[in-house]
Amino acid sequence: MNLSFWVEEEALDELDAAIARYDAGGQLTGQRFKARYDKVIDRIIMWPESGAVYEFDDEPTEWDSEPDFQIRWAKISGFPYRVVYLLEPERLTVIAVVNERRRPGYWRERVPNHQ
Repeated sequence: MNLSFWVEEEALDELDAAIARYDAGGQLTGQRFKARYDKVIDRIIMWPESGAVYEFDDEPTEWDSEPDFQIRWAKISGFPYRVVYLLEPERLTVIAVVNERRRPGYWRERVPNHQ
């Protein structure tokens, strides 16, 4: 599978904010977080279907037709964060870097045609 890769601006902002929060605690935690994030990115680029499929269980989803993409997520080891990505036939797009303990599902508005 040869996919193009993109990270949305909002996801980059979330990544930068998480790194800054961890850096504020000292002990190079921000660098460790970034290194673990990079490992997740490398893995999902190599094996894009390795991430868990995100199901919209708790709310209705309205698309004009069956979407040609999947929403998947991958855990950042050792941290309460997940990388949420959109997997399309020819493209992988990171749409969020989510703290599992804050505002669950806020990123859903970034999914195309998700109401």
